[in-house]
Amino acid sequence: MCIEASRLTGIALTEAVLHDVTVQDCRVDLASFGFSRLMRVTFEDCLLAQTDFLEAQLESVRFHDCDLSGADFRGARIRSCEFRRSDLTGLQGVESLRGSAMEWTDIVGLAALWAGALGIEILDAD
Repeated sequence: MCIEASRLTGIALTEAVLHDVTVQDCRVDLASFGFSRLMRVTFEDCLLAQTDFLEAQLESVRFHDCDLSGADFRGARIRSCEFRRSDLTGLQGVESLRGSAMEWTDIVGLAALWAGALGIEILDAD
């Protein structure tokens, strides 16, 4: 199933089961996938700002060129997922990203986010 160029702002798919779905060039901001199970789902060129993946199970989910700023992954269980060229600014539940894969440039670009999640204080250079 493919959903293209649609506005899904605020959609509530709480406790849903989604598999083999592609969501492309869509606005899915302020949405809720809380407690859902997503398998083999691809989000490409999507606005997912402030979207809730609270306690969701994500398996083989791909986020490519997405805006996930302010998204909430607290308690999510992630397995074999990838984040490519996606904005993770202000992401909640950073520790739940265990089990995901990212390009090196994205990892380095998010160093402040990782440091904050680990409680590492960033010092100014002397």
